[in-house]
Amino acid sequence: MGNAPVTFCLPEPDAVEEIAALSPDRDWRAFGATRPTWIGQTYLRLREAGHAVALSRTPPDEGVVVIEATSRKSLFAQRLAPQVLLVAVRADHRPQRYADVEIVQNDRFADGERVFFVPHWPQPGLIPRAAARGAQLRTAAFKGHAPNLHRDFRSRRWLDFLRTRGIEWLDEGVPWQGQDARYEQCRWNDFSEIDLVVAVRERWHDPYLRKPASKL
Repeated sequence: MGNAPVTFCLPEPDAVEEIAALSPDRDWRAFGATRPTWIGQTYLRLREAGHAVALSRTPPDEGVVVIEATSRKSLFAQRLAPQVLLVAVRADHRPQRYADVEIVQNDRFADGERVFFVPHWPQPGLIPRAAARGAQLRTAAFKGHAPNLHRDFRSRRWLDFLRTRGIEWLDEGVPWQGQDARYEQCRWNDFSEIDLVVAVRERWHDPYLRKPASKL
């Protein structure tokens, strides 16, 4: 395709205008779901790096068009031009056979010909643990969706275990609110005062091979 233009497509109403006004590290709460992360964030970071990319609700008549897998129905309703090279971000969905090229977030599924591995973006807006805290262990925290934490870490036994050792427990779990939730009150990016992160699921029957590394 040479120097063909690259367009990222978001079919949702008002999504283009909203994403275009954001900055991933400043507005990190907006990039927790698949489409904003893969499509919106990738567009913004490439734009900030000076690349000639576009963000649109509708696909152009030519060039490279990048979509996230769940946008396929909305996109196909608009009828793609034959000159378009369609790139589908599979994310954690099934193979997207309709696409000319697929992007996967686990290299287990890449074939180097039509399916390519691209590492997931790091979590935007991260605030690291304060270096001045040294080697002390004074706070332990869970950050994430509440159902994902093993029940043992909500027990009196766990709380007593921490209390007797002078460790404060910070449970920052919230209910799952769907793919497009913003979680405006969460501080999942801030590890400045956290000495220990607890992330233990209750039933580990799924290896989550389709998930990005940030699933951890």
